[in-house]
Amino acid sequence: MIRNEYRHGAVLGLTVAEIFILLAFLLLFTLLGFLTDTEEEKHELAQTSDLESAPVPWVRPEQYEALIREYRIIQQEREKAIATIEQKQRDHAQLQSQIESLKQEIGQKQEEVDLANLAKIDSESALNMIEKKLDTVRYEKQAVERELYIQKKGDQPACWYTIVPEGGGGYREKRNYIFDVAVFEDGIALTERPAPEGGAYDDNGGAYDNERQELDVANLPYGRKLSDEEFLEAVRNISDKGREREVRTYPCVFSVKVWDLTPKSAKERWQYVHYNLIQSWFSTFVVQDETWTGITE
Repeated sequence: MIRNEYRHGAVLGLTVAEIFILLAFLLLFTLLGFLTDTEEEKHELAQTSDLESAPVPWVRPEQYEALIREYRIIQQEREKAIATIEQKQRDHAQLQSQIESLKQEIGQKQEEVDLANLAKIDSESALNMIEKKLDTVRYEKQAVERELYIQKKGDQPACWYTIVPEGGGGYREKRNYIFDVAVFEDGIALTERPAPEGGAYDDNGGAYDNERQELDVANLPYGRKLSDEEFLEAVRNISDKGREREVRTYPCVFSVKVWDLTPKSAKERWQYVHYNLIQSWFSTFVVQDETWTGITE
């Protein structure tokens, strides 16, 4: 049986000689580390001594003073620049604050302007509505007045007339005649009349002489006997313009003077021409006490 035990004279299982050998190695390693540190320190000291031994340039005292003055000037300029920048920043902040205040004021003013515009628009709309209603009322009033005016003129108001005074302080319309007509047994004759003076100014009309020219009354076939068909062909256009509101603002009828120049044996002819031809187109006044001045043959 093998027994594990320390040998006589051994420490930690090693002999004294082995321990001394280990100690010798440890001392050698320690000495080697010390020598290495010493070499590094010497190297650093050598570099430091080289720097300290470098020559330093000589500067005169007045140059030092000039450099110090320049440094102080530069320092002062720097401080001034810093102060200017800080002042600009404060001014900028103040301007920014003023801009914000102005924006708020502008916003308030804009709101006031918008409200004022809305009020103005509402007022203008109300005024426009009132004006439209007033225009409607005026138009209706004018229409009623026009209707009463036309009714006062009668069923067949004259196209040409003169307003003359009437008893009781009133006025009436006296008919003016556009031409004269004579009825013969064998035809119908026309005689020209001058245009009456004045015009239908109460109806915003022009002078009767101008209307006579527009109606071409001067070119009617005067001075010869016309057949019934020729008579109607010549005068129908004038009558139509009166009835179709081309002369007045309302339908009107032109007036003519009529002479009965038929013999006693042809009174049926007179009745037919007077009532069926002439009065169908014109308002007539049968002359009894005036002499016909036109053709007779």
